[in-house]
Amino acid sequence: MKLEIVNADTTEAFVAALSGLGVKLPLALHDEEVGSVIDADKHEVFVVDVHSELPNEVAEHIASWIVLAVNTCGGFKAVRP
Repeated sequence: MKLEIVNADTTEAFVAALSGLGVKLPLALHDEEVGSVIDADKHEVFVVDVHSELPNEVAEHIASWIVLAVNTCGGFKAVRP
């Protein structure tokens, strides 16, 4: 499968590009797997520090920052728990 890399210039184009790859926003941190990020359908999207070379806290911070950035670009506002 060959993917065309597209630089989305609008929120809608960004969401559509992710959707075309099977990723449904918003992303979230996995409740049990440190550094694992899931989409709205609970499918794993990526893992930060797959080889567990970083401290868990660092991997979780990096994952949370990526989630924040992707969700913000996708039109979701950050919510503080």
